[in-house]
Parts: sequence; structure tokens; C-alpha cells
Amino acid sequence: MIDLAAERLQIVAGAAREMSQIIDWGYSHESTLTFVSNHYQLTERQRGLLARSVSGEKAAVRRTSKLVEIGNLRRGMGLIDGFNLIVALEVALSGSPLLRGQDSSIRDLAGMRGTYRIIHETPRAVGLVLDVLGSLGDVRAEVLFDEPVSNSGRLVALFNRTARERGLNVHARTCAQVDKALFGRPLVVSSDSLVLDRCKSWINLAAACLERVPDPWIVDLFES
Repeated sequence: MIDLAAERLQIVAGAAREMSQIIDWGYSHESTLTFVSNHYQLTERQRGLLARSVSGEKAAVRRTSKLVEIGNLRRGMGLIDGFNLIVALEVALSGSPLLRGQDSSIRDLAGMRGTYRIIHETPRAVGLVLDVLGSLGDVRAEVLFDEPVSNSGRLVALFNRTARERGLNVHARTCAQVDKALFGRPLVVSSDSLVLDRCKSWINLAAACLERVPDPWIVDLFES
């Protein structure tokens, strides 16, 4: 974890501010990431921090303008990117670091790949989501899990069983392409950049869940 030590994070934070400025000049995210990372001689892990934290100020403003309070779930159906949320909470519950992006979203460092397995923290993560949703009263939500990802069916079953036990109007199912299912929709829960750019409104449910996790490790390169 030496490359996430405080003194190194100050350097990475400086790189993040420079990267944001260059992106806002019109350069691509990928080319700017390569240029800034090489200039600051960042490790692969630190490059990952930049890649998943920095959007550019203009994009961040556009995304946060669509961020709405969690209480809005009482007035409409919430659509949740299941793996996106659960993996982040598993990371937090295991004591590993999460990122708060320039756009205020909460992300894990690695991002979702094509494989997934249920771990010790998974039931706790599911319970945490349902705790927060249940605290809002009578809400409706659908949790979508990418069908091609391994063990998605098992996670759907765990979610639905736990929601039924708590008497909540929350239903999980698999979906061929979760991100596209969220495009153009209101009240979505995701930290996926494309989803945040293309949804009508989004809710930072991960942040609400983390308020119930003791001392979560959150790296914020744009913290003032």
C-alpha cells in the first residue's frame, strides 16, 4: 500500500488536477491519462486512481447536476446497477480503499470484470443496501445484474431472498446489458461514467450505504 501513502497521494492529487485541466482543454481522457502518468512517474495503481477518479471539471459539473437526493426513491422506481454497487460495498467492508470521483460517485479501484464470486462480505453488502432502502419507507427498486458475469444468478437469488425476508418491494434480476438499460432513465444507481453521462438523474446510494460502515477508507483526490 506504499503507493497510497499520504505523501504519495499528494503527488497523485496534483496529477489529478492537472489531468482534469487538460481534459477540459479538449484532449481525450486516455491520452491525457498516459501523458500525466508518465510525467509524474506514477505506478500502475496510481494510474488506476487517476483513470477512475478524474473526469474533467466540465463533465463532473454535468454529472453532479443530475445527482438527486436519495429521498426521491419514495416517488419513483429506482434502477440499480447491482454489481457496480455490491462490489464497491464489499471492498469497503473488507477494509480496502474506495475512490470518490471528481463527479462525487463512489468507485472501487479495479472496476468490474467478467468474473465474480460471492465472498464473506457479500451478504453484509446486500443487507446494507436493503437497510438503507428500508429506512426510506415504501420504496420500489429493481436491481440489475449483468447476465454474462459468473454467479450473477446466485447473487440475484440472495438479493431476492433477503428482500422478501424483510418485506421490501425490491426485486433483483439479470440483464444482458445493464448499462444500456439505465441510459435515459431517472433515479439510477451507478458510478459508471457512461451511465452518469446518459441517465436522466442518479442517486449516490453507495455514499448513503457507506455512512453505515465504520471508518470506510475513501480516497478523494479532489478533497479541498
